[in-house]
Amino acid sequence: MRFMALAIAIGLTLLLAGNGNQGQADEKGSPLEPSAGPVEVPEPSAKALEYYESGNVLWWISLERQMVILCLFLFTGLSAWIRHLAGRIGRKWFFTFAIYFLLFSIIDYLLYFPLGYFQGFIRPHSYGLSDQAFSKWLSNSLKGLLVSLVISVLFLWIPYSLMNKSPKRWWLYTGALAVPVIFFMVFIEPIWVEPLFNDFGEMKNKQLEAKILALADRAGIEGARVFEVNKSTDTKTVNAYVTGVGSTKRIVLWDTLLNKLDEKEILFVMGHEMGHYVLNHVLQGVLFAVAVVFVGLYLVHRISKSIISRCQNQLGIDRLGDIASWLLAGIWNMRPIASVWKSRRTITRPP
Repeated sequence: MRFMALAIAIGLTLLLAGNGNQGQADEKGSPLEPSAGPVEVPEPSAKALEYYESGNVLWWISLERQMVILCLFLFTGLSAWIRHLAGRIGRKWFFTFAIYFLLFSIIDYLLYFPLGYFQGFIRPHSYGLSDQAFSKWLSNSLKGLLVSLVISVLFLWIPYSLMNKSPKRWWLYTGALAVPVIFFMVFIEPIWVEPLFNDFGEMKNKQLEAKILALADRAGIEGARVFEVNKSTDTKTVNAYVTGVGSTKRIVLWDTLLNKLDEKEILFVMGHEMGHYVLNHVLQGVLFAVAVVFVGLYLVHRISKSIISRCQNQLGIDRLGDIASWLLAGIWNMRPIASVWKSRRTITRPP
């Protein structure tokens, strides 16, 4: 358990890193003129503090839930039973792997559903932050499950193959292969994945679009396209970001931001977001994630033999290369490294 605590610490570090590099602006002012002095920040309302504090509580509950699921799957032999069932159905190794992840993902999704429903649907509605229909929320939730499953099957078979072929150096080879995969996913997610959940279209206000592009040119972000996202069907919060490289560069604004903020505020927010892009904050976060991946994989390599040898009967596995060890192999990062690029904070503005 001491080894597991070390691994969990790495996972917490990655989660915090994933949430720390995508900050948003809530200040008011012009992006073209420096402030003459300190900007007054209004005191948070009691409701805002309640939302913040309850969010922290839910974060800990979610973390504890992950640990309970880990113990449930591993130490009751459930993971080994799923692997056995997947082997009987798939027969060949890759199909066994794919079926295991299909079954695991479905069971995990159903166990998480009550908490996910409260966090993603009930809570935003109770604070007046969403008018989203349940059907839309459920559709997005199922799409997320499908995307997660596809990504897992496409990439996670590689480290298991390396574990069996090179038990001593698999962690090093996996870490090296993870670098291009992480960069690829970070930059293709806004282009290929996000449109599955939201409608991206041209910006309706062409005059404002021209000012945003002029601001981007001043910041050295040339050739970017501006997109307006129909997020009002999902949320009342506001958000904007700049992402992509080369021909994929894009400036994205939620329609909620365009509806709630005036022109100066919008330009200020975009200046803030362009600053993140120009200062390579996303890149820095990705590089930090890569470092954590290497450390995490090495820790798994070092501690897995001890855990498996001591708890082999409970786990139902005799080596890390067994597919049933997924939760043991993945404990260092809790949920997959997708959290690095997927968790963007949103700006909330009181009515």
